[in-house]
Formats: sequence, C-alpha cells, structure tokens
Amino acid sequence: MPVVSLASPVGGETLPLGQPIEIRWQRIDHPATVSVFLNRNYPSGIWETLADNTADTVLVWTVNGKPTTTARIRVQSTINSAWRSETASNLIIAPSSLLLTAPAQGAAVVAGDSVLVAWQRLAAPAPVRVLLRRTSGITDTLCAGATGSSVNCLIRGPVSAQSRVIIEPTQGTTRPDSVSVSGPQSGKPDAPAATRRGPVDHWP
Repeated sequence: MPVVSLASPVGGETLPLGQPIEIRWQRIDHPATVSVFLNRNYPSGIWETLADNTADTVLVWTVNGKPTTTARIRVQSTINSAWRSETASNLIIAPSSLLLTAPAQGAAVVAGDSVLVAWQRLAAPAPVRVLLRRTSGITDTLCAGATGSSVNCLIRGPVSAQSRVIIEPTQGTTRPDSVSVSGPQSGKPDAPAATRRGPVDHWP
C-alpha cells in the first residue's frame, strides 16, 4: 500500500515566527503528488494549505501568523486522503526571543571586574551581541558574537551610577532583552539600583 510519511517536524518543536523551516516527508510506492496543511488550533481549527499538488519531498515555509501552542502539520496524498501523516504532538509557533538570566536586575558591577552574562534562548540560534549602555548614552560592546548561552565580560570605564546590560541577536528578528544594573563603579556601590525590566530603547 502506498505510504506518505511526515519526517519533520515530528511534534514538540518550537517554530520561530518570521524564520524559514523545512517540512520533510517520504513517499513510498506513491506515484501521485501531495498537499501540505497546517492547523493552528488543533484539533478544532481549520487545516490551511501550505502547498498543494507538490511532487517534492520538502517544503521550505516561512513561519507566519499568530503565536500558538496547538499547531500541527499534515502531509496528505492528493488521490487518497487516507494516505496521510501528521505531527504526533502539538507544535509551538512563537516569536524567537532571548531572556537574560545573569546578571540579576539591580546587581552591582565594578569597572575592571569580569561579569558573567547568561541567557536563555527560545528559537534563537543566531550569535548574541552583549552591550553595556550607560545613562550618559555611551554604549560598550562587551561581546560581539557569543554562540553559546553565557559569556564572561570585562567591565570597563567610564563609571556610571546606573547602566543597562543588553543582549541582542547579531542577525534575524529575535527580540532582545535587558536588565538594569548599578554601575560600573570604581568601587563597590552602596546605593540600591533600579530593578525594572524594560524595553531596550527605554530608560530606566
């Protein structure tokens, strides 16, 4: 019996909005074309067509639409709807983003010290740029392209009562993140620092 089998994605993956992904499938003893469908609200949602009557075994699709945690993809024969295959579990469609986990908001940083900057990634594979922006508007690049999830950064002068540590992608549309820190100071600061997280282009 002819078989149409979805190879990827398999289910459970996060698909980043605005970025291309590959949908791959196999056709075994199946001479006809297939169609590729997406359901954004499985199981009650409608199946929208991503590709129709294609003889290929791969589709490059740029992820679009609203974020969802209940998406599924299906590949189906165009001559027999029973010959089909879909993701075994839900897919997440979400904006790619970065989340700073260190330094903590309000942490004190001292000029001349090395500070660990760490982050979590959500569908954000691109290298990360680490910046230190002072209230004066002076911005230092602490790291130009970190490929992992953390980096030790040397803090340099000039001193400032308050600054913002910023992480942003070197390419793509991933959302950046930032935290307020106290300093850099020439010595250990005593004054409490602001702790509100906010957009990169907003101060404090």
